Amino acid sequence: ARLHYSQRDFRAAIEDATRAIKLRPDDIVGYDLRADAYMAVGDTGRALLDLTTAIKRQPRNSALYLKRGEIHIIRGERQSAMYDLQHVLDFSRDPQLREAARDDLEALESGG
Repeated sequence: ARLHYSQRDFRAAIEDATRAIKLRPDDIVGYDLRADAYMAVGDTGRALLDLTTAIKRQPRNSALYLKRGEIHIIRGERQSAMYDLQHVLDFSRDPQLREAARDDLEALESGG
């Protein structure tokens, strides 16, 4: 799936990630990669579903919350975005994730 994604063959990446998920449904890597591929083809709904599933399996993964929050921004879902981004600020120890979440929240609060 990663190879197809890197080659910008997003449909094939989705298919490969789907196969990986069927083989290892508790491993979040397949969901995360498939969410990226769905975003690349403009399917924000399916991307959100995959990220939500990944978060349920790994609720302490702040990178997933950041990614889901940014999709909520794209979809105009302000409250959901703010929830996910605040989660990153509250629980992440990664300074880059925290900075990205802070920037996104500031943009939301300023009407951006």
